[in-house]
Amino acid sequence: MMESFKFLYLEACENLNTNPCEKLLSRIEDVGNSNSFNLLGIQLTNETCKAFGQALKKDVHIQELDCSNCMFSEEGLINILLGLEKNKFLLTLNLKGNNIRSSGTEVLGKFLRHNSHLQKYEIFIFISNSVLYILRDNFVYSRLLYFS
Repeated sequence: MMESFKFLYLEACENLNTNPCEKLLSRIEDVGNSNSFNLLGIQLTNETCKAFGQALKKDVHIQELDCSNCMFSEEGLINILLGLEKNKFLLTLNLKGNNIRSSGTEVLGKFLRHNSHLQKYEIFIFISNSVLYILRDNFVYSRLLYFS
């Protein structure tokens, strides 16, 4: 299963004229035949996120994607979400711990509106320095006020 995703990712890297990320390739190889992909804590460049997003756009095998604590840049997150926007096979998405703000929330909202197939997700969104929304499974799970 993941062999086909590896091909999609390498093809996207070639089309974008960017070098494949060795950490990402290693995680792809570690997954084997599972339909669950864990990027937990891997920090990816914007170029890698763009190639990863393009591969996700064509992927038909990954059903669970854990991108928690990857600290994507806003551009990187947007590239991944744009790739997932057309993906009808992903059922579970975890974006917790990615410091999602401003234009990232706009793309995230569009993504969630267009993906009725997504059954489970966990996303933390920082609205300001004092408000945090936690989204889980099609509703705002909680709104936390905190002060630093």
